[in-house]
Amino acid sequence: MKALNKLPADMQKIVKDALDEQFWIRTNEYLYKERVTLAKVIAEQGVQVNVLPSEVQDRLVKTAQVMWDEEGERSANAKKALDMLKGYLAELGYL
Repeated sequence: MKALNKLPADMQKIVKDALDEQFWIRTNEYLYKERVTLAKVIAEQGVQVNVLPSEVQDRLVKTAQVMWDEEGERSANAKKALDMLKGYLAELGYL
């Protein structure tokens, strides 16, 4: 961050745009490879994907949230990590 802040604004934008593009490319690559791998193990090894009923998933989330809140009280770093996790899960629509 220190090195980036030393650059002129136009150069900072170039670096940030390149990082954004690379992040997008790698994220999609990972998603693609995960799907290919899952399809492969389903076809070749008979793996079955089980999805829990929504009421079970909801109960697990509520139970986890109680535990998370307790863990978040252990330290500032634990709270920070918990906040990041909750934000991520909220963006995905899980919370």
